[in-house]
Amino acid sequence: DNITKEFGGLRAIDNASLYLKENEILGLIGPNGAGKTSMFNMISGTLPLTSGKIYIDGKYIAKQVAHKMAELGIGRTYQVVQPFSNLTVVENTMVGAFLKTRDPKLAREKSMKVLELLGLAHKAETPGKDLSLIDLKRMEVARALATEPSILLLDEVMAGLNPSDGLLVMEMIREIKKTGISIIIIEHVMRAVMGLCERIYVLSQGKMLA
Repeated sequence: DNITKEFGGLRAIDNASLYLKENEILGLIGPNGAGKTSMFNMISGTLPLTSGKIYIDGKYIAKQVAHKMAELGIGRTYQVVQPFSNLTVVENTMVGAFLKTRDPKLAREKSMKVLELLGLAHKAETPGKDLSLIDLKRMEVARALATEPSILLLDEVMAGLNPSDGLLVMEMIREIKKTGISIIIIEHVMRAVMGLCERIYVLSQGKMLA
């Protein structure tokens, strides 16, 4: 609600508001530099707000810090995929699962279920450094899903993919929605935005246009 982010004299986000319905796929679009990732950073607790308020399930969250927002059910991916290269796919995913459990066996079981959902279980023991781009993207999503979020923020998950791989990712997002998770996606691939999103916000120069 009316969130603002200032970096010195630059107002990156200017009194922007959005709401997400339960089990909805919501789009956030706009040109490069519009402030889309800054919004994700504030919602996920990576960046503090200059002003404004964030609510989850109608409850005002007074202090947004990354680990607290994750515990409250905010999962996210990043534009640039950064795997733990020497860990396997399942071990990378377990990093997310450890948010809710300290038991390695349980973390592995939860992670394998996530990998099965995303069509990546057959590569569970493959090192992160040996994955193709689409599988790196899937693993990034798997790590976020392993935190057991109620809200998933996907930041340009289709960037760099060819059209056929993009279709696979769209189907993956639909499968995630079927589990009851609410999703906000930042994306420049308009075919994907129009094919997936129930509502779309347009951000430009930090302001919501439509």
